[in-house]
Amino acid sequence: MSYPAVRQSGKKKSFFIRESQEQKMLDATPVNIMTCDPRTFTIDYANETTINTLNGLTHLLPQGVSGDNIVGQNIDIFHKNPAH
Repeated sequence: MSYPAVRQSGKKKSFFIRESQEQKMLDATPVNIMTCDPRTFTIDYANETTINTLNGLTHLLPQGVSGDNIVGQNIDIFHKNPAH
């Protein structure tokens, strides 16, 4: 699976990284949205709703994980056995 990319200042950037109307819509939507790199499964985007939701559920997340630091984490942190 390939994600759309854009060229900005000669560099290829992920669709979800560029500041755009689409980005603003994703950030403002009242639905939890996260994306991850399909090769590494590292979370590379979480909208504001997701961050707020996860901050409210911090007590249920692994120690040290919150909405504020979810970007950059591997999605396996949500697995029953993260070391699987």
